[in-house]
Amino acid sequence: MKIDITVLVGFVATVLSIWCILVKWKKDGAKQESLETKEQTILSTKLDYISRNLDDIKVDLRTRAKENAELKERLIKVEESTKSAHKRLDEIENK
Repeated sequence: MKIDITVLVGFVATVLSIWCILVKWKKDGAKQESLETKEQTILSTKLDYISRNLDDIKVDLRTRAKENAELKERLIKVEESTKSAHKRLDEIENK
């Protein structure tokens, strides 16, 4: 049983082609995984940055709310003082 050389070359070429396809498929999978990992890392970093900024904004809002409450108290005191001053001025005018 003699094997024809053309059949043997064709078989070896087919096996090498399949092997090359598998190697390329494996490399492409590794590259894709690497790209996905890189993208996920960038996305995670951006989300962390946004989260930190949101925390800063919350702190700023709390500070502003506290300042507004203090200003409201001061305004009430000024209004009371103004009423008292007007009453005294009215009394002085009436005398």
